[in-house]
Amino acid sequence: MRWLLLVFTLSSLSAWSEDAPDRWDLHRAVFSAGTEDDQIAVQSEIVDPEFSAQAAPPPPPEDDANNCDNGVPDVLTAPVRALIADMEAIVTDEMMEQKDAPQSTVNKAIATSKKLVCAEVELFVKAHNLDVAVNCAVNPQIVPPFHLQVVKFPGMVKKKEALEADIAALRAEAAENPTQTFYASKIAKLEKNLQCLMAPDTADFNCRYYLDTEFKRGRAVVQVELRDRAGQWYEFKQSPVDYFSGVPGPKTKKGDLQVPEARFRLTSVNPASSYFSAVHVDYENWGQRSSLLGDLNVPVGDKGGDIKIHGHGGSVGCLDMGNRAAPWMAALVDLSLKQGRVPEIDIYPTDMGQADEVASWPGYQPYEKFWGKLSEKYWDQHGAKVRRDLPRVDQLLRATSPE
Repeated sequence: MRWLLLVFTLSSLSAWSEDAPDRWDLHRAVFSAGTEDDQIAVQSEIVDPEFSAQAAPPPPPEDDANNCDNGVPDVLTAPVRALIADMEAIVTDEMMEQKDAPQSTVNKAIATSKKLVCAEVELFVKAHNLDVAVNCAVNPQIVPPFHLQVVKFPGMVKKKEALEADIAALRAEAAENPTQTFYASKIAKLEKNLQCLMAPDTADFNCRYYLDTEFKRGRAVVQVELRDRAGQWYEFKQSPVDYFSGVPGPKTKKGDLQVPEARFRLTSVNPASSYFSAVHVDYENWGQRSSLLGDLNVPVGDKGGDIKIHGHGGSVGCLDMGNRAAPWMAALVDLSLKQGRVPEIDIYPTDMGQADEVASWPGYQPYEKFWGKLSEKYWDQHGAKVRRDLPRVDQLLRATSPE
């Protein structure tokens, strides 16, 4: 059966965090790798090889004029919807902003998320007729290689152009209405937002608030990719980031509150984190640090660390995914580690096709070389080759969402 390729826009989700914690003393529990299938894998040092040369991808799905529904059959989506309902029953709306949840609840959420990850892969693979390794009937489930990507501040250039257009329009209106005094304050506010965008002052509360509301709070997403047997990567799913700290630019020292930028390994899972499970981003052992950061590098002892992808609780350099998405991320990484693969995550400052323009702005000129290296080493060699023309699993579900 052939499918109609639908074009969707991911609705931005907003999940406001409360005040950030005064200190960041989570993720300290020590774990041992168990032999039982339901145990959490702590670490694996077997690194998945670099993705192979790109094979010719399958053609995009064609429209079927006889398919009046133009959606995905319930027989494919029903297992995924049932597991999503199970997750909503485990992590209730009241628990979405809860810290220090009962360990039994977190363990159940991760176990259910493993089934959900595998079911979503099956849905994506069957809907697009892909040759992908997946088997949900075994324990642990067999899933394909995964790769993650985050763009912290998407659409910066577009936002700058919109602000400039709004300022120009207000100035034109002010010129036509010289007796109206309120234009001056409106223009001043937009000009300050523009200045904050191009050269952020993190000590300015209004600037931080502007960046939070325009670019954070569910607007950035973790893009999850999977690989078929021929080596082609596909954009499989997007999951909104509830919150992260900092501004565009790399983490260079301890305490700068920056989410690091580059490619990092996801080496372990902590189900007993105070933040509803956590995945460790191996920033401490970042092998490309000196070669990529160059003059931005700082002594090793001052570089900081303990970067996580975790549940609700704020951020001082981590990615806060919320309490439903965090167990899903933990499940995906744990399934990969159990198969001897260490998944990786690419974290970019903004859309890499526009990073050179952003680097010309006053606040980001020191990052021009660093961002150029990120683009050449990671985006050009991997990110730009990911197929994004097939509806993601979250889009497939929305296409057949019950009324």
